[in-house]
Amino acid sequence: MSQRCFIGVDGGGTKTVGVALDEQGNVLCRAETASINYCSVGMDEALTSLRTLVEALASEANRPVASLAVGSSALDERIRDRLYDEFLERIAADPVLSAIPDRTVKSDAYMALLAACDDHRGAVLIAGTGVMGLAADDGKLHSVAGWGDVFGDRGSGYWIAQTALCRALDYVDALLPEGEALFYAMCEFFSLSSAADLITLVYSPDFDKSKLAAFSSCVAALAERGDACSARILDQAADELFAYCRSLATYLGTRPFTLGFYGSILLKNNRIFSRLTENIRAKLPQVKIKLPQTTAEEAAALYAIRRTHV
Repeated sequence: MSQRCFIGVDGGGTKTVGVALDEQGNVLCRAETASINYCSVGMDEALTSLRTLVEALASEANRPVASLAVGSSALDERIRDRLYDEFLERIAADPVLSAIPDRTVKSDAYMALLAACDDHRGAVLIAGTGVMGLAADDGKLHSVAGWGDVFGDRGSGYWIAQTALCRALDYVDALLPEGEALFYAMCEFFSLSSAADLITLVYSPDFDKSKLAAFSSCVAALAERGDACSARILDQAADELFAYCRSLATYLGTRPFTLGFYGSILLKNNRIFSRLTENIRAKLPQVKIKLPQTTAEEAAALYAIRRTHV
């Protein structure tokens, strides 16, 4: 039996999860660390988190790492920019990571695509802190969303939270009486004594945007308890996500294809999941929805194994 291990990493907007597999694809160990999205946490912190994760996995597996495959939410298959090149250069210069014989870094959407349907024909939609969709057709890739929090990523956890906070502030401004529940939830979640404290909190240079996205769970809880304002936000999020699915379907055409779902907004929010899947079944009959049968980090690790056998 081989004494090597193969590490796969799924770097989302909020956290990073890694797994080490043996050559037969058996899970040896798992670990978790902070985000490696260098666009949000900075290059130094991203690299430190990745190195720490890899060291922890290699130590627990007690085997040398033959190949490392990283999926990062900072990356986009449409572009290869200066930051991406710098990230690769920093990995190549890192004393721990550079010792791994085979290394590859792609978007988290690409790794999720591999898990859902390989990269021949099919698509994947990820909705967590952000949103990213990726379709593959005979080796060609087509992306939707992934524009980041500044431009919306409509339907994401960040977008849900941001929209809900706007409704809460509309209540403060006497524009939306039914935003009251969101206002009190906002004050409790962020430990605010007044709405004005939100300004100091959010615009502080030390504020972690991932905490803003986490407020989406409060919106979901309020919707479950019957809050109409929160329910409308979630319904709009589902409709926005459907628009991305329709765009992916337009690219792939009318022949049947698999659409994989990943991310907490799709997999843990029953209201969004139900409304989205109903829309897909009614309006996109060529789409077969597939829920994860393997994690994105496991798909990355399996990709790492395949790379060493090419």
